[in-house]
Amino acid sequence: MNEARVLSKRVYVDRIMAVQRAKGVLLGSWLLLLLLPKGIQACGHVAIESPVVHFGSLITASCIIRHESCSAIHEGIIRLLWTLDGHPIPDTQDGGTWGTQSNVTIERFERPKGILSCYVAQNVTHQLVDRVEIQAGYAPSKPKDLVCIMNVTEDSLTCTWDPGRETYIDTNFTLERFRNRGRCGHLQDKKEDCIPKKGQSSCTIPREFLNLYQKVDMWVTAKNALGRAESEHLCLDPMEVVKLDPPTIQRITSSRLNRGCLKLEWAKPVEGSWIQQWFELRYKAEEDITWQTVTNITSSALQMEHCGFRLAHKYHFQMRCIKKSLRGYWSEWSDTKHFLTPEGAPVGTLDVWWKSKRLDSERSMEVQLLWKAMRKEDARGTILGYLVFYTAGDTPEGETVVCNTTEEVCHFLLPIGLERVSVQAYNSAGLSPVTEVILLNMNGHPLSRVQAFPNDDHSLQVAWDAAEVSVTGYVLEWCRVAETSPCDIKWKKENNACNRALIQENIEPFVRYKILLYPLYKHAVGKPVQTEAYTREKAPSRTPKLEVKAIRKSHAELTWEPVPVEERNGFLTSYTVFWTDAKDKTFWSVLEASSRSFILGDLVASSTYKVYLTSSTSAGTTNGTVLTLHTTLFDEIEVGVLIMICMVTLCLLFFMYRKKQQMKNRFWPDVPDPANSTSGKWIPAELQEENKLPSDMREPQQVITCDVTILEKDAAQQKNRSKDHLEDPLKSFIHMHKEDILGSLPQFSDHKLRSYVNTSESVQYAKVIVDSYRGQCVPAPLYIRSDSTQPLLGDMTPSPKPYENLWFHGTHREENGCPVFQEDTSFHESESLMEFPLLQGLRIEGSDDLSDLPNFRALASNKN
Repeated sequence: MNEARVLSKRVYVDRIMAVQRAKGVLLGSWLLLLLLPKGIQACGHVAIESPVVHFGSLITASCIIRHESCSAIHEGIIRLLWTLDGHPIPDTQDGGTWGTQSNVTIERFERPKGILSCYVAQNVTHQLVDRVEIQAGYAPSKPKDLVCIMNVTEDSLTCTWDPGRETYIDTNFTLERFRNRGRCGHLQDKKEDCIPKKGQSSCTIPREFLNLYQKVDMWVTAKNALGRAESEHLCLDPMEVVKLDPPTIQRITSSRLNRGCLKLEWAKPVEGSWIQQWFELRYKAEEDITWQTVTNITSSALQMEHCGFRLAHKYHFQMRCIKKSLRGYWSEWSDTKHFLTPEGAPVGTLDVWWKSKRLDSERSMEVQLLWKAMRKEDARGTILGYLVFYTAGDTPEGETVVCNTTEEVCHFLLPIGLERVSVQAYNSAGLSPVTEVILLNMNGHPLSRVQAFPNDDHSLQVAWDAAEVSVTGYVLEWCRVAETSPCDIKWKKENNACNRALIQENIEPFVRYKILLYPLYKHAVGKPVQTEAYTREKAPSRTPKLEVKAIRKSHAELTWEPVPVEERNGFLTSYTVFWTDAKDKTFWSVLEASSRSFILGDLVASSTYKVYLTSSTSAGTTNGTVLTLHTTLFDEIEVGVLIMICMVTLCLLFFMYRKKQQMKNRFWPDVPDPANSTSGKWIPAELQEENKLPSDMREPQQVITCDVTILEKDAAQQKNRSKDHLEDPLKSFIHMHKEDILGSLPQFSDHKLRSYVNTSESVQYAKVIVDSYRGQCVPAPLYIRSDSTQPLLGDMTPSPKPYENLWFHGTHREENGCPVFQEDTSFHESESLMEFPLLQGLRIEGSDDLSDLPNFRALASNKN
């Protein structure tokens, strides 16, 4: 009945929408017609048998033009054109000079509505003459499922029906009533009709138009332009179709005497409480799908007790009512009432699995015990914890509790020789029965193979070959493969008849799972077989980072560490190394997924390369970051040779530094130092007396270097001296170079004695220039001591002071602070010059020949 109501409402909604669309089209057509020129509108019209037709019907229309009534149309033959919804359609014409008629035929009209238009075509213009809207639909079908309900609360009678298929045209419905005086079908007095609103398939009759406890005949009439239909007649008394309001559940309590029994209390609806009623109860546990029903409840005390409820379960309760005569309709279900039944001690045993490992250092065995949570009907309440213990002897006093935990796993050490462990669950009502576990040896025969493949994104299908020997069952383990966290084991047991299983717990896409399968035998557990699988794969989250292990001028060695399993998102199929040289030429090499290094060969020395790595799975590829390489200019052997050469060079330099004196004497021998000559050791008596003078009488520490210039009086004396030079070669040499020799000597003041000291500045103390001998060409001077910092002939003055040599007592003068000596003809030149100690040291004993002058030059220009 409810489905019929929904269907009828849907059909009527569609019908209303169609009617509204049709009205819009008609309104637009009328507006167009009103806007047409009056002259054209009065010239003709379109004639049609009926504007409303059945779907698929044949339609014939005519367009007639009266020329004498159309002053807007020129004389002559005109042509009429037809369109249906703007699309041209063929026609047949019959006309002459003063009139025209055009007919059109549509074989099958199969659209809900359409606009048929007639136009006048004259010259190049087309003008509308007339148009008509055609609607297609169906005659109303027979209304069905007429149902009338008396609502005591609203005090009205409401009838609903199924209007049938959509008609696509306006259809009117009417609820008709006739009084029959207690005899159905004998119509006597007609009651007021009930007309529903547009689009509705129900109608409500108020209380003032009803006669309670009197029968009436009722039916629904449907009518439109294509036909009329009536529903089946319904004969009823309004009080026989009463539908009461639902009762109210007031309280639910647990029975004190019987566990699993509940007591319910409820109240009648306010309206109709005076009516005798039957009640019906339904309930279900929260995890159940179907309801359990308790019928024919007639308790006048409005309470009842019912048993069979499971402990520690949440139940939902609802009630409804009907007239006790069962003539009428059941009320709606009441609001849901919830109740949690009391707890009881757990029943049943635990499903347990274990893993063990013997320790070498201790006389014990490490055991990992795992178990599944109890079913709710077995737990009979909220499990507060689990006890794991073992018994060393045959008495209860020997029990040792190793775990009291709320988790479903226990790690403990078991002494060697014990093979039995017990587990119990407990809640607020008590302990469960003991589950005894025998720790069998895991050395049984393994299975031949196991396979895993995706079932969907959140489940894996596991298949295996049956064992060759009889097994009692299988244990399937699985966990996520992760490098950053331990393996959280999930497991399940399968019976011995299975060779495949579906894993759904804790399964996600792009995650690798390790799966182990153990066969169970009567006295042992088989060794596991292992496999790994993904439900779905994708490209890796990232690619390993390249690192340079070694680089040479022609090759480079690259290494990388694989990314963690959690970031691979699938099984790696390969690595690919790409590298690009300075000319943007790209090379690549595909490597196996187990590769961890790669050598780039045939590289150019002292060049730049860009390298990156990609990692691939069956679902995609991910690129890594770019690494820039610079090849070296030399190889290791070449660098080693260069280092050895440098070391040998350093060793030679160090040896030469340690033996610098010997090397200096061998390659750069010492030149005689005038300060260490015999002339330097000569000390005149006057100088010895000078050293005895008080220190305050000596000159301050000053150094003044002046040239000694000898001024000659006349050229005649020069001529006489030249003759003497021929007699004595040494005197001749001194005469020829007296100016240079005297110019190189330090100048002295007339009044004060100045001593010689060592300074860091250059001191000019000797200058020997040789003139030509006997007309020969003399080369440029070879030895010049002009920047030496060595002490002049030790600590003593190399030549006599002015007051020690009479030669200085002659006529003299100073220029710019330096003495200028003028020769005295009474003083013999050769004798006075030879009194200088330096010149005395230049004399070559046993020879008066000037061929020894080079030795004289060498001695005069020696540097320390």
